Amino acid sequence: MSLVGPRPEVEEYVTLYEEDYREILKRRPGITDVSSIIFREEEAVLKNQVDPEGYYKKILLPEKIRLAKEYIEKSSFLYDLKLVLNTLRRIICPRDVSRDGYRQKIIRDSSKEN
Repeated sequence: MSLVGPRPEVEEYVTLYEEDYREILKRRPGITDVSSIIFREEEAVLKNQVDPEGYYKKILLPEKIRLAKEYIEKSSFLYDLKLVLNTLRRIICPRDVSRDGYRQKIIRDSSKEN
C-alpha cells in the first residue's frame, strides 16, 4: 500500500464494476485519494438514505470509480503531494461536509435519477 492511490474496495463491489476496476486495480492502493477527501463523511450520507446499499452502488461507487480513473490520469508527485496536504487539512480543520458543494452536487444529480 502506498500513501496516495485508489482506495481498496470490497470484492463484492469490484465484481459489480469489474471492467472499470481492471485499470484501477493495476495501481497500488493508497491510504488517501480524492474520494476519501470528498466523501470523508460517507457513513453519515448513507445513514440518511432510504436504501443505503442501493445508493452506494448506484451513486457513490460510480463516482468513486470516476475519481479513481481521474487520479490515474493526473497521477504525479505534485498531484500526490496536493492530495496529502488536502487530506491533512481536512483532518486538522474539518468543515461541515453538508456544505461541501461537490458532494451536494452529486446528491442533487442522484435525486434527479430517482
